[in-house]
Amino acid sequence: MLKWYKFAGSVEDSCGDQFENLGRFCATKPRSVIGASMLFIFLSFAGFTQINTITDGEKLWIPIPSDALVAKDYVQEKYETTIRASQLILTPSSGSNALNTDVFDSMWSINKAVNQIKFKGQTYRDLCYVPLSATDGNCSYAGVLNYWDNDYTAYVNSVGGSDTQLRTDLSASNYPSGAEALTRQYFADDLTYD
Repeated sequence: MLKWYKFAGSVEDSCGDQFENLGRFCATKPRSVIGASMLFIFLSFAGFTQINTITDGEKLWIPIPSDALVAKDYVQEKYETTIRASQLILTPSSGSNALNTDVFDSMWSINKAVNQIKFKGQTYRDLCYVPLSATDGNCSYAGVLNYWDNDYTAYVNSVGGSDTQLRTDLSASNYPSGAEALTRQYFADDLTYD
């Protein structure tokens, strides 16, 4: 036990001597100490020129050599990153008036058939584009069925089989969601019926 005390005392004396020497050096040569400290600080700041800021969440939270990032890079390399939209343009089978309930009932039937498509265990809803702003998680649609928020029940309740009520709904300036109706996108001129 006595040896341990002697060893601890010698370490303490040695550290005390070193700090005393350092203190005497700083006190006798303050300009050199301040200059050396400033030089060290400026050399340390030089490392900031090599800084590389990463803001991409995938690189921040997913390990760099992970299989997920390799797969993502492969998909981005092979496929376009833009959203691809498909359009279906319908024309009436008889007559020239597409603004009647028979044509719209056909549109709803086609809409239902498309939404029921299944491919390799996935439905249309699994594959469709859902905008980040969609609070209900519904697919993004662009078409005249937006006048009823793509809800067949809302269409039936509003129109009730009446061609006149159909035209009245289509002349609305806003969708039920409150968004501005894109009448010029669907019709050549503004559609207004009294």
